[in-house]
Amino acid sequence: MHGTLIGQTQTLLALELLGLLGGVLLVILAMGGRNPFLLHLGWRNTLRRPGRTATMLAGLMLSTAFITVILGLQDSFRNSQVSDRLAKVGSVDEVVTGPFTQDQVAQALTRLHTLPEVQASTALYVHGITVTSSQSGMVLPQSFLYAVPSDFDQVFGPITDTSGRRQQFQVLNDGAVLLSRTAAESAHIRPGDQLQIKLDTYAGTLTVTVRAVLSTDLVLTSSELAINSTQSEVILSFSALQQQFEQRYHLPLVPNMLCVKNVGTGGLDDSGPNDVRSQAVLSALQSIFGVSPENLSSLTPTDLTHVSIHPLKPTVVESMGGTSSLFPLVSNKWELIVSPAARQLTYLLPAFSSMLVGAGLLLQILLWLLLAAERRTELGMCRAIGLQRSHLLLALLIEGCCYSIAATVLGLLLGIGATTLELSLLTQAPTLVDPFVTVQAGHIPLALSVNWQSICFAGGLSILVSVLVIGISAAWISRMDIVAALRDLDSPSTRRIPLLVLLRHLHTEVRDNRGLLIPETPQRRHARYCETLVRLIWELCVRGPLCLLIGSGLYEQGVRLGDAATWMQLSGLALVIASAGLFIRWGGELLHVSPEVGRWLCLNCIGTGWLVLGLRMAQDFLLLVFAPMASALDSPFFSRAGDPSILECALYLLLPLMGSVLIVVGNSGLLAYLLSQLLRLIRRLAPLSRTALAYPLTFRFRSGVTILLLSLIAFLIQLLIINNVGTIQQSQVQVTTGNFQLELAVNGGQSDQRLEQQVLATPDSLRQDIAAVARFHFLYAPDSAAQIQLPFPGNPIYSAQEPPLVMDDTYLSLTTMPFYARAQGYTSDRQVWDALREHPGYAVLQYRAGEGLPGASGFTPFTIDITAQNVAQTLHQQLTIIGIMSSNIHWSTVLLSSRTAGNVSPASSSENAFYYFRLQSGVSVDQATGDLERALQLNATDASLTVLDQSERNAYTTNLTLFLSSYLAVGLLFGAFSIGVVASRAVVERRQQIGLLRALGFSQRLVRYSFILESSFLILLSLLTGFALAAFIVYWVDRTLDQTIALPFGFIGLILLGCYLIALGCTGLSIHHVSRISAAEALRYE
Repeated sequence: MHGTLIGQTQTLLALELLGLLGGVLLVILAMGGRNPFLLHLGWRNTLRRPGRTATMLAGLMLSTAFITVILGLQDSFRNSQVSDRLAKVGSVDEVVTGPFTQDQVAQALTRLHTLPEVQASTALYVHGITVTSSQSGMVLPQSFLYAVPSDFDQVFGPITDTSGRRQQFQVLNDGAVLLSRTAAESAHIRPGDQLQIKLDTYAGTLTVTVRAVLSTDLVLTSSELAINSTQSEVILSFSALQQQFEQRYHLPLVPNMLCVKNVGTGGLDDSGPNDVRSQAVLSALQSIFGVSPENLSSLTPTDLTHVSIHPLKPTVVESMGGTSSLFPLVSNKWELIVSPAARQLTYLLPAFSSMLVGAGLLLQILLWLLLAAERRTELGMCRAIGLQRSHLLLALLIEGCCYSIAATVLGLLLGIGATTLELSLLTQAPTLVDPFVTVQAGHIPLALSVNWQSICFAGGLSILVSVLVIGISAAWISRMDIVAALRDLDSPSTRRIPLLVLLRHLHTEVRDNRGLLIPETPQRRHARYCETLVRLIWELCVRGPLCLLIGSGLYEQGVRLGDAATWMQLSGLALVIASAGLFIRWGGELLHVSPEVGRWLCLNCIGTGWLVLGLRMAQDFLLLVFAPMASALDSPFFSRAGDPSILECALYLLLPLMGSVLIVVGNSGLLAYLLSQLLRLIRRLAPLSRTALAYPLTFRFRSGVTILLLSLIAFLIQLLIINNVGTIQQSQVQVTTGNFQLELAVNGGQSDQRLEQQVLATPDSLRQDIAAVARFHFLYAPDSAAQIQLPFPGNPIYSAQEPPLVMDDTYLSLTTMPFYARAQGYTSDRQVWDALREHPGYAVLQYRAGEGLPGASGFTPFTIDITAQNVAQTLHQQLTIIGIMSSNIHWSTVLLSSRTAGNVSPASSSENAFYYFRLQSGVSVDQATGDLERALQLNATDASLTVLDQSERNAYTTNLTLFLSSYLAVGLLFGAFSIGVVASRAVVERRQQIGLLRALGFSQRLVRYSFILESSFLILLSLLTGFALAAFIVYWVDRTLDQTIALPFGFIGLILLGCYLIALGCTGLSIHHVSRISAAEALRYE
């Protein structure tokens, strides 16, 4: 593999990781072999409790599976892109383009044939053409003609058509051509169809017949290949085109492209070991033509008027720099502009991955702490009978390794299966076409392809992290007090030590209670210094001074480094805010304020600060990621020197969420009190009103971590779904154009009367396609300098992007466009449209922010003044506004009826006419477009037909949203399992309480209800926290962009219910176990 990481190849890193893992496991196995008792103890504990074993395996398996999904998706993306590029270039390794003479071509080929690294080379001719299909009548401008010689098969290699049959270039006769896949799909061309080909800058046309449609496009230039370009291409015989040139134009046909195939079996093998063959050929080409190879740092369309060397393999084929994202689905900037899901995939998926990896590691820590807690009594007994701490550490390591190895194998299989499902979702996403560029990026078929290095990384990291965490947990539990461990009691809480006492311990000698000096060895004195120094650093951290110092330093460093270190500024400010909260708590301790009050003030101060900081600093980022097209263009992130880092993106999302979680945890006591009061009103649950909620309030840190894990995933999933579903709803053609899917614009001069009659008759002449057609035209000529004044304070000018438009009665009667705000007296959108049609003098306009327009229904109708100037006169008109349209509609101006236009301006302009077509139900836009172009002969006019239906864009957003949501669903399982781990640990730690409740008469059902209420309290807090923050962000984005997106409460309710059931289901085993514990068993600690 050519990829490197931290200066080493991935293969070398994988081998090093395997070596490290093998060494660790061999050491543990060797130590176990020297003490068979410990080996047997660890193995027995693994199998002793099948239920607990299943929980451990499931949690560890999820962590491994998720790491496998991350690496597997990256491998599949990269390998799929490489495979697609290899198919487009065939066996061609280097290409030279430019204007050549016949002698230059002959000399270059002769010299290339003498090189030992070159297997074959040839020359061909490429020229721009316009293709017209005789059958469909569709035109493909900006296409390319490839005139290939008979020996092109030896250079390009084998190629197949869409049916899988082998095709050869050498069998092309005078009238037969091969067609690229993009050309066939764009114009609905099939084998056997006839084409009319017009060469750019040459007169006349060629008539050819399609022999076959190739399974791919030919892309033989570096810039186009690097952006995964699709091209409409016609491939014909060089000799046939040469004959046409000589007969028609009396000119010789000189090739302008040289293709070279290196020695090798094809593909990347032709580059040779360490690319030696490619470098040798490139050096030879550079000496022949005197130019350097193309640089991928600046990708511009290939200019055939200049000599250029294109190093296709492996430079371009393996390059990821040509796309704007690592992911082939985001292949051009247009997709980033028009789809928020594309921006989320680009900027958020790496942040999601890092956060979910952290969540997986946190879940592993919780699992191993649960294991250590369960083994506490048993290990305490082992210590009591004489086993050393190292023996306990080894026993737990052996048990942990058994769990880890089994979970890793299962997790790798599960991860590969999940990767397959994710790729199947992504494969269904269409490729969006940028109407403003000539070179389009194409769809890349995605296939599962996971490298063995990635499997080694995923499995090795999972096992090593497990060994590390279980080692730390075992070291912690092995140092517990033996009596506390035997009685299954918590270790005594650590008392706060004054800072002055710690400072005194650093430079004074240790004395006993009588003041006598206690002798110390140098080793003991050094250990005491280190322990005291660590404790001093910790106390300075939890009291605030150290956080303030580190935060200030990070912020200043981030300011100096600029945009590249925004994450340092965010981290520094977050630490400064945290230090303020810790100072408040420390001050409360000095003033002898209640610890509960100090904790409440500290958590609320930090939580509120982080929430405000995160939302304030993330404004531009949130608009970039979640806003529609128009606002994304204005985002400062689009003009930054580089993309935001993973840490920066993660902090933008984590800071508001962690702030919300701290506020919820700080006020959980009040929430629990209110819930307990409610439970007292329910007779069956009244005995549980206090016991069911005491445990989460006792261990607030554990509860906070659980709430953070689950609320993080709930927040991200709901934020994506609420925003993207709302965006899709607002971009429906029923909302943006009133359910008219096509626009025909007739620009310049007086509207063609014949064309207008044909267009208005299409509901009859093309009744199979067209249901209705509406006509718009400008109230004034576009050059009349119309100005619209609003009657609000300051007399603002309405910022219309075009003159007022006049609608005919057909549109007013059929439109389904909703209003952003309706005037007083109108209770429905249809009433506004009917009034607009029937009453002269009424009009509606598009909402514009900052101009004083009403933002809610029920406003008083107001009058606008329109002033228009032309050469002859100055016109003044007044219109009454009774409706305000949303900012995302198709027309950015004032709309009025033809009756109103006849009264206010009898001589309204008809120089520019716009016709809008509503399609019949079930008719595709492509079918209607083709039928209209043929029926109206639009190729012979200046009219332009535009598709207004955004269903393809919405399908793209929908597929990416499903992918991201399913990706985050793995994190939902992390949070759900954390709830299950907390419930399992609660069972272990509260066996005495359970026994006491059972002895007092609590039935198994009441004990079960107690644990269900306890788990439900944490789950609901998590889900509602995530939902509230997600809804607030979506609401803020919508209000900032002056949009109205209705929250899909039914869909949100289903998501919350599903998350709740999944999380509660993870606690089912613990709840079932606790309800079966008898009073005598629990009280005996068995």
